[in-house]
Amino acid sequence: MFVTTAFLVVIMTAPLPNTKPVKLSPEQLAAARAEVYNGELATESPNKDGKSVIVVPEAVAVAHRRNVAETESLLLKIIEGGNPADSIKAVAYLIELRDGPGSGIPAVLTFNYKAWDKIDNDWKSTPRDHWLAQLLKKK
Repeated sequence: MFVTTAFLVVIMTAPLPNTKPVKLSPEQLAAARAEVYNGELATESPNKDGKSVIVVPEAVAVAHRRNVAETESLLLKIIEGGNPADSIKAVAYLIELRDGPGSGIPAVLTFNYKAWDKIDNDWKSTPRDHWLAQLLKKK
């Protein structure tokens, strides 16, 4: 289920040029994790043109700007071990952060919470395992 919000967290998908990643503090990692676990998957059309983007929670976006590798590692752990709703949110955020605004929408529209951990006949794996493998390949 998607929740449309009245705001959009502006995300940057990479650290600023010529800046080294900064090790994330336990508090920053906990804040990012909490936003995945406690938040709702939301979309927004920032240009009001009908093209939607995934709203990446602020703590996740900030952590990603500071340290891409640590943030992606956190999201991959949630994808692997979180309940279906949290795992799906983590997939959406990771795709959106890696591939840019709007890139997570097509994949997320096909996700089914009830089938997330059931074998898909075409993939010969669960959707969770399929998406985890796809995201690890891009790492």
